[in-house]
Amino acid sequence: MLKWTIQELMKHDEQPLHFSTTLDVKDDLQDRDPEILDVSPIQVSGDVLYDRGDFLVSVNLTGTLVVPSTRSLKPVTMPQNFTFSEIYLTDEGHADQYEDGEILMPLEESELNLLPAVEDHLLLSIPMQVLTPEE
Repeated sequence: MLKWTIQELMKHDEQPLHFSTTLDVKDDLQDRDPEILDVSPIQVSGDVLYDRGDFLVSVNLTGTLVVPSTRSLKPVTMPQNFTFSEIYLTDEGHADQYEDGEILMPLEESELNLLPAVEDHLLLSIPMQVLTPEE
């Protein structure tokens, strides 16, 4: 799925590891936000690059979320198609080599699991105010 050991990823020090998969995260997202009415299967693709002991990740998400209008509570379909980037640090001492504003995540396990990041970014993509086209 979207989980690799650090040893697996380090084998890709010359070329980025490219991945592409489809995820069913509907139940997980609805558990975290009960207002979500529906979630299509999410197309996930991207690259993991091993650089200076850390992992630079770029992920593209494509799919659809259905949430209620904040005004009428009618269902609103929200197409999703965006990219996010994060840097996973194997040693937090490396943090000073990156620019302010870059998302730095410490790797606490001996593996990189991108599923939580995918779910987090989908939830963060939902605006505070959602309206139907008529509204």
